[in-house]
Amino acid sequence: MNPLIANIQNTIHKYRRFLDNLNLMETHFELLQFSDTAHCSPGLDSCWIYVSNREDLMTALSISRGGIWQKETREDAIHYTATVDNIPYEIRATNDALPNTCKLVEEEYTVEAQPARQAKRFVVKCNQPISGEPAQTSVHSSEETTTDEL
Repeated sequence: MNPLIANIQNTIHKYRRFLDNLNLMETHFELLQFSDTAHCSPGLDSCWIYVSNREDLMTALSISRGGIWQKETREDAIHYTATVDNIPYEIRATNDALPNTCKLVEEEYTVEAQPARQAKRFVVKCNQPISGEPAQTSVHSSEETTTDEL
């Protein structure tokens, strides 16, 4: 087969799958109510949801209908990931969407360079254990959680 035609057919297949995923995402979202600050970025193979308040986070987590979300602290946010109807979702929770046991703090750190220098960044710090684990003090940590454990 002509490689140009194969490339076009492959692109058509990807966009058909994207449209199918958008239709599924629409069914996931159609009954949910988000504030004006939440937004969604659907991609060809996944969907990102950005939330900055607790109500929007709980609404977004309900997409999984009680399923398990992977939870990971990444610098200035907590990321929740799950696959629903074969669509990977990632929720980025910042600011007031963080659990009461966590807060956003500014810290100084050393930038390894020639010569080394000091810099500042914002990171999520959690004071109390989540799901029976020690308090999170590192910039990166991950765990599994269900919507009931948030």
